[in-house]
Amino acid sequence: MLAGSDGIRVEGYEIHAGDTVVAPGGVAARLDDGTAIGASDGEGRVFGCYLHGLFASDALRQAMMRTVASERGKRYEPTIQLGADAAFDRVAEV
Repeated sequence: MLAGSDGIRVEGYEIHAGDTVVAPGGVAARLDDGTAIGASDGEGRVFGCYLHGLFASDALRQAMMRTVASERGKRYEPTIQLGADAAFDRVAEV
């Protein structure tokens, strides 16, 4: 499991084929055991990780949509719960 700075916990599977190096000003994403599994820039706009399947998390997708909407001066409120495939299509549209 991976917990973000906002407390959203996600699950997935790891394909870890390298070393995580966090750039100055960046923030490491860590597993519960402290292992660095990814990193983001200091502003939280760019994120990469070795965790696959994390977009199956409704909470993560919704948090990402709220962030994008907020940066555009809009408000995002999900009206329905989407299945993972439909949610991926919705994120791609944005």
